Amino acid sequence: ARHLEMELSRSTVTGAEQQRHRPVGRRLPALVTGAVLTLVLASSARAGWDEGLSAYKGGDFLGAILNWLPLARNGDARAQEMLGFMYDLGEGVPENDWVASTWYKAAAEQGATDAQLNLGVLLADGDGVRRDEVEAYKWLELASRAKEEEVRRIALDLLVTLSGRMTETQIGVARKLVREWEQRQLVRNPR
Repeated sequence: ARHLEMELSRSTVTGAEQQRHRPVGRRLPALVTGAVLTLVLASSARAGWDEGLSAYKGGDFLGAILNWLPLARNGDARAQEMLGFMYDLGEGVPENDWVASTWYKAAAEQGATDAQLNLGVLLADGDGVRRDEVEAYKWLELASRAKEEEVRRIALDLLVTLSGRMTETQIGVARKLVREWEQRQLVRNPR
């Protein structure tokens, strides 16, 4: 099995976290990129987000959770994505892929591309969640359209690997799910 390694952003996280790598294959990649966190910091408008991010960067994972959980429960995709990430890595909480997938899915449904990528990997691997290659393909296909080059590249690489394990019918169903998701987004967010 081919494994990719992703490094947690060196530009936004200090200490031991700088050296943590997560292999794709058995476990979910750590894909909170510096560019994404920088954009999130610049556009933060909700109370609690900045405090949570500061706590997280300082290693105060409980403080991050206490600030982000209310936001996540109210639909903040950034907070949902970060809670998924924390459960995925077991930062301040017991490692739990099922809970991580729940938070990732909430953020992914809103278009958070890192969450789409991470959810796709969890579903493709079936580690801690039910393996679902069709749903995995859907989320990876959506992540492959991300603005962030790194997310796009990883998603495309994973799609190649995943499609090798799928039938044409499964891929067709997954692409139909992508189109349906896009239609729902157009209804929710008309331009």
